[in-house]
Amino acid sequence: MNCENGEWTFRFPQVEGRNGPFEISPREMTLSMERNAYDYANGEFDTEVGEMMKPHTRNDGGQLRYAQHVQVVQDGDVISTLYFKPDFVEYGDQATYIELHDLQESLDSGIVDIQRYRITLREAYEYMFDKRTNNLINDIKFTDNISKGVLGEERATELLGSSTLPPGELYPENQGSIFYDYAGDFVSTGNRLLHPIKKNEIEADATKRLVDGFYALDFDQISPAKAIWKLNRMFNIQTWVDNNRTLWVGVPEAGAIQHIAAPNDNRVWRYKTEGVNIRHPRDPIYGIVVEGSWIDEPGVGGSEDIISWFDKRDENGFGDVRAEGVAYMPDVDSSRGQMLKVKNTTAKRDSLSAVAQISLIEAMKQQHKGTVPLDPSKSGEFTGPVKSLRVGDALRLIPNDKFFDSVDENTGQLGDEPPDEAVECGSFIHNEVYLVSGVTHKVSGSDWTVNVDVGMFPDFKVDSFVRYFDPRADNPEDAYVTEADVFDGWLTIEDF
Repeated sequence: MNCENGEWTFRFPQVEGRNGPFEISPREMTLSMERNAYDYANGEFDTEVGEMMKPHTRNDGGQLRYAQHVQVVQDGDVISTLYFKPDFVEYGDQATYIELHDLQESLDSGIVDIQRYRITLREAYEYMFDKRTNNLINDIKFTDNISKGVLGEERATELLGSSTLPPGELYPENQGSIFYDYAGDFVSTGNRLLHPIKKNEIEADATKRLVDGFYALDFDQISPAKAIWKLNRMFNIQTWVDNNRTLWVGVPEAGAIQHIAAPNDNRVWRYKTEGVNIRHPRDPIYGIVVEGSWIDEPGVGGSEDIISWFDKRDENGFGDVRAEGVAYMPDVDSSRGQMLKVKNTTAKRDSLSAVAQISLIEAMKQQHKGTVPLDPSKSGEFTGPVKSLRVGDALRLIPNDKFFDSVDENTGQLGDEPPDEAVECGSFIHNEVYLVSGVTHKVSGSDWTVNVDVGMFPDFKVDSFVRYFDPRADNPEDAYVTEADVFDGWLTIEDF
């Protein structure tokens, strides 16, 4: 069936309809894409849709009887590709309800049984992916292998296509607005303006060192999906599936595009001032400590560690010390900043610095956070359509110019507070670039709203180092020893 009514549809590419793939339009729908969580969609359909689907989900020859991928489509464009099983359909007297799950959930079939003393995260993710028992996800890729900005530029070209803006509309007419001053930094590709985000150098380097670092791994009879998400939580890595059904490992910002939203400019996206709620904490994060493996713990470090870390010719030699990775921001006042801790990782010495850096960056992304509601019906497409927004993108929020006597690209940033009455009525947000951590589309009939979860876009210097904790120390101030104390010249980094 090919439904002609409604802009949003669920499309089953592998099921034949009258005029192409089977496609159905929901009366109501929610599509949620979120960082560090599974994507999902649910829709309410007419009962006739259910009656039409029943024989195809129950009969041996039915085209809907098996698990398959489904596309969530808006005006012909694929917004998300998800996972369908017959169990995800509920047939009611008044409506038919269909759920679509994240394609990563299809990795819940298969068995991972592995114990390694020394394995890279790249090898671990590839091993788990190879243990899947279906091919709903085609491939696995890592974001550290993408040149800076390339994936973002590809996405921008795909979204904007060859359509052009009318002459004279490449830049806003009001050159005194904050929007104009910022838009001047955008790049013209010969059609519309776009701004692919270049990957943060620190984050790109830390991600590569993270996935190529060594760890101990012990998973006993669990599914690939559970194994992958255990690693995600342990090392602050994200995984997601794109519309080509490729599983990506790394950070979504690798394919980011930057967008602009303002409260009163129809050329860009419009946000609803009454629904904006962004929290900016008073005390910043200063740094983070990540615990590694115990150096001489049997069954964790491997034989090369157990034999070498304790020098038997020296009665003061070290054994049973724990390596820790420390990352911090030198530009933050340590007396005011928070020091966080990540416990019980299995990271080896050469990986701890990268684990600490990624953990600190992820913590910063979540510190300044909130929600911004967008109104697609009033939004322009100066930097692309609202439906193009993805997790990992950057969103520049522009405050209303009326609160300031004179404006430039820095007006209204953190520390530049608006009049009290602006805050009281909830009509002001800061002029900052935020990182998109979640996107939720809600559709009811012809009404379409988009809620965007945001955090602060990371733009700061990070330093890191490795230290060693000695539990035998009598005084807390003597608990941390130097690398020279531990190794005493016997080992080099090549040993790890």
